[in-house]
Amino acid sequence: NRGVPQVSPGSTSSEFSDRAAHPTFVRTVGSDAFQARVMADAVRHFRWRCVNTLATNEAYGAVLISRFAEAVSAYNVTVGHAELVSPSNVEPEEIDSLLAGLRATYCRVTVVAFGSIPLIRDFLNAVKKFDMLAGWVWLFSDSVTMPVLQPLPPGILYTHFHPPNESLANFKSSYFAKDVSPNRAASLTFPSLDPLWDVPIRGLMPFMYDAVQLVAHAINRTLVSGGTPFNGSQLLRAMHETQFDGATGTVTLDDNGDRELPSYSLFNTLEDGRVVEARWMPGELVLPMQPMVWGDNTTAVPADFHLDCPTGYAPVYSVRPPICSANGNTNVSASKSETPTAVIIALVVGGVAIAIMAGALIWICGYRLRKKPGPAGNVAIIFTDIEGSTELWNYNPSAMSKALKDHNNIIRDCMKKYNAYEVKTEGDAFVIAVPSPCQAVKLCLSVQSALNDHSWPPCLLKTRCASIVLGPHDRVLFNGLRVRMGVASGEVESSIDPVTKRSDYFGAVVNMAARVSDAAHGGQVLVAPSVRDALAFDVDLNRFVVKEVGQAYLAGFPDSVALHQVSSFTLSERLFPPPRASLVDGCSSPAALMLSSMSQYKLISPSRKQELLGIAQNALELNYVNKLAHCIEDDQADFEEKY
Repeated sequence: NRGVPQVSPGSTSSEFSDRAAHPTFVRTVGSDAFQARVMADAVRHFRWRCVNTLATNEAYGAVLISRFAEAVSAYNVTVGHAELVSPSNVEPEEIDSLLAGLRATYCRVTVVAFGSIPLIRDFLNAVKKFDMLAGWVWLFSDSVTMPVLQPLPPGILYTHFHPPNESLANFKSSYFAKDVSPNRAASLTFPSLDPLWDVPIRGLMPFMYDAVQLVAHAINRTLVSGGTPFNGSQLLRAMHETQFDGATGTVTLDDNGDRELPSYSLFNTLEDGRVVEARWMPGELVLPMQPMVWGDNTTAVPADFHLDCPTGYAPVYSVRPPICSANGNTNVSASKSETPTAVIIALVVGGVAIAIMAGALIWICGYRLRKKPGPAGNVAIIFTDIEGSTELWNYNPSAMSKALKDHNNIIRDCMKKYNAYEVKTEGDAFVIAVPSPCQAVKLCLSVQSALNDHSWPPCLLKTRCASIVLGPHDRVLFNGLRVRMGVASGEVESSIDPVTKRSDYFGAVVNMAARVSDAAHGGQVLVAPSVRDALAFDVDLNRFVVKEVGQAYLAGFPDSVALHQVSSFTLSERLFPPPRASLVDGCSSPAALMLSSMSQYKLISPSRKQELLGIAQNALELNYVNKLAHCIEDDQADFEEKY
């Protein structure tokens, strides 16, 4: 083989380690396989057990993140949300979607390997825009060190080559006759090989000098042994046999032509632009005396998980995925048990047969089904909606697609039991008509129970919108999709839709059901007064738990409405915040909720209060606007007490 050796001072992709594909390639810079190990050891050092990964879909990002996933799996670390991104022409909306997918997960540690400088710049700007520095950990690959990206936001971690200062000092003293101390070496520059290109000592220039030295040592070694440097195979063999102390430490190559144990560090950016450096050794990090500072400007190492639990519950992080528990007990599996393979095969085969039969029946009876009219006169209307569906779609479209199909099937199965009529679906929401309010409530409770007992895609259980929540005695109170449901009853107007050939409904009862559903939280069933009154005469009332949750103003209705929550006994321990509506007893409105959620709400200016008043005026009836205005005019202490 007389191929010409290719000596690289800057190509780091681990693809070049394939000797069959690149037999004459050698490098004085480290392979990204080492960078992946540095990031994996950082995750291990800080005892994080879950990470997200983002990478550009090309040789640098995709291969690097793949090596990282391999390395971190040896430490029993779970890779949660993983996504590959186009390396070019990424729109701002796509970056916003990436961050929305991360916010939908529990995991707060993200490893980023982007090979595109514009993408890194736009991504960092979006992280700051969405206030995702505090409480988050961002661990970047070395591409983030490009000068055009500086200064980095505080709290960012990144890996980078870092030749030992002692090696740099010795190299400059030997080759340029300059007496350089190790402490000063990092701040100096090499004489450039190109007068137009003068880079800092931590750039690629020292690796270029080492590449030149490697070639020189190999030529000398070949000549001394009686060979010729014009024979490619002889020169390549000499490079593999050469070892010398260069600008970046001891240079020696392994069998793949890779630099053995290159010098890496993990860097942490501070608010004033300085960095904290942790030296890497295989399997560990050597941290300096100065502690690292994180995105919230503290030295406390952030947790790898963050879980928002309902009132009265506490997060349990010792199980994966984490859960919310009323008593902190962890003796519960974090996900449903796996289905035996034989059962899966049987279900698949049976499902195919059933699908064929069902298709035939629908083909035969479809016209009749479309023409079937719904109940008329005095009926109950149900509105449903999945809480957090947008975040779940952004997080994992494939898993959410399956979950939505399961959700639809569960609701339709329950509808059959109670002679309910599917008016229409809008996205993931159902509108349902039922002949009586009592049947409507039983249908809702049946749906909530079936949803809670269902085996959802395990990856969705990692999200805050579909996590497992435990109650007393480790009873599973929430599992998977959270569906809010609202019920109202009374005389309705109906007609046959000319397109669908099915009954559609109109009037105040339909509007009331929609507003009641809007006021509910995921997993909660709220009913209007007409439905609550009907339940008082139902023989099965003792099977329900009914409680008033507040007198609320609903958009479009002039008078306040008493909202009641209905639960089955098995799920009666579910806890919910106040209804998502303006309450009569305490200024609980969209504007008020906005105020109460702001960590600095004590400092709200009069102009901001007036702005919020305008928001309320656009959203609600005048009688509530007057009430909100009264609240805002109260003194600050009374205002805080009400919120």
